[in-house]
Amino acid sequence: MNAVPRHRLPATLALLAGLLAAAACGIPQDRHPTVLPGGVVSGGLGTTTTTTAPAPAPAVPVTVFFVRAEHVVPVERTTAQPDVGGVLRLLLAGPTEGEVAGGLRTAISDQTDLPGIRADGPTAVVDLSKAFVEVGGQEQILALAQVVLTATTVPGITSVRFSLEGQAVEVPRADGTLSAGPLTAADYAGLR
Repeated sequence: MNAVPRHRLPATLALLAGLLAAAACGIPQDRHPTVLPGGVVSGGLGTTTTTTAPAPAPAVPVTVFFVRAEHVVPVERTTAQPDVGGVLRLLLAGPTEGEVAGGLRTAISDQTDLPGIRADGPTAVVDLSKAFVEVGGQEQILALAQVVLTATTVPGITSVRFSLEGQAVEVPRADGTLSAGPLTAADYAGLR
């Protein structure tokens, strides 16, 4: 190593002292990260990251049933909520304009609400609003078929039990006989 000439020694020492002082003024490394507002995490030099919202669930295909003439027919939809509640909400939304133009309709009153939907093992328990029973006869049977056939396409759901504003009710099968018990797709097979 070359020696620094004596006449430059004071300048070199001053430069070295300045560099050391500048290095001492840097940001110290933080060994304990701090969460800042907005989800930013500060963890020392070069470790700042931001958090992001979880990716939305992917849409998956499901089947809902609408009416053509006096039969119920399957129609494919996609949803990010393929549970029984999500699928029945798609059913209540009704057919699209294009489907209506193609001859599809729903027998379910557009005033119908499903205030309660839950799975009780393999049985979907569907609580109907009074608007559902404002239609009668064959239209009510078609509406029930739409709900039962749609709900039983959900994996794990094999039957549907109905209540009206919280009270268990008897509902007609496809043949018109009343049932208070869980209904299956087989109860409405003649309408497909």
